[in-house]
Amino acid sequence: MENNMVLPILLPALVAAALSLIGTPLILSIAHRRGWFDVPDDPRKIHTGAIPRLGGIAMFWAFILALLVSALMGAFQLEASLFVLLGGAAAIHAMGLADDFRNLRAYFKFGVQLLVAIAVAAAGYRFEYLPGFGSGIELGVFSWIITVVWIVGISNAINMIDGMDGLAGGISLIAALSFGGLHLALGQTGGAILAFALTGAIVGFLFFNFPPARIFMGDSGSLFLGYCLSVLPLLGTAAYPREFSFLAAGTIVAIPVLDVFAAILRRRRRGQGVMTPDREHLHHKLMDLGLDARQILALVYAAAIGLGVVGMLGTVLLPGASVIALIAALAIATAAFVWLHYAKKRLLSDRKQG
Repeated sequence: MENNMVLPILLPALVAAALSLIGTPLILSIAHRRGWFDVPDDPRKIHTGAIPRLGGIAMFWAFILALLVSALMGAFQLEASLFVLLGGAAAIHAMGLADDFRNLRAYFKFGVQLLVAIAVAAAGYRFEYLPGFGSGIELGVFSWIITVVWIVGISNAINMIDGMDGLAGGISLIAALSFGGLHLALGQTGGAILAFALTGAIVGFLFFNFPPARIFMGDSGSLFLGYCLSVLPLLGTAAYPREFSFLAAGTIVAIPVLDVFAAILRRRRRGQGVMTPDREHLHHKLMDLGLDARQILALVYAAAIGLGVVGMLGTVLLPGASVIALIAALAIATAAFVWLHYAKKRLLSDRKQG
């Protein structure tokens, strides 16, 4: 990368981090004065005390303002299709913010997400290719279905895994860095700027969210981050379909995706609704096995970094080798989730017998 491109790419990240570092304590102060707290009145919640949950506001505005600075510098152009993506981010964030205050109905939230996902796909941001050992597979009309399901699914996956200090933020940070690295390696300056601006916004927030957290991101943050992570790989699908394939993107965000799949399976098996809350997410199971918050973060972060690295291998490996690496990584991650499920069952069984 040329030296004259370093500043335009890194500046949005620095600006976003600074704005998030300034904005988060400001939101924290306002929330304390107004009494806007996430009260631990649910057995699924693992925190004690009343803690504000509006950190998503600082992340959202840090991200948007950093992109505005980058656009004013001429680092990239705000094309009409990009306004669709940013408009979608604003809509998802606003919906999440409303939910933080009023507990919106699940069907309404799903409807908003569905409309935003369709708008993004209509703007031309779609997965149109599945990699293979030869020429791969063109998705055709199925690209619309896969893309819409992907956007809605990832948005909710980050929201559902946001149950412990530093967890959703750290996973999102690693995924954003991975997507930014992919864009950077392939010369996609605009995509790299968006990814690194999001990274900076998350870094500033994590200073106040790392355990013990002083503030949570709330739905305004988790849904916003999930949406952004879902569209970041779509920015490169047209120019580099192999590296930004559905399989590579899925590997980078495999942890929240697998956590959602596990939740869906156990709830359907019990005859419950898919959105029925429970205390059996990834972090809950690791806590039940005796790990503390920082140990859980270290383990999950390490796994997320490994998956992110594998997801970026498409830039250096031949197509066949890349597919093998991606499938192997997903298989290992899936096996780890299955092992964790049965490890907890054995633990509960031993406690009953004891």
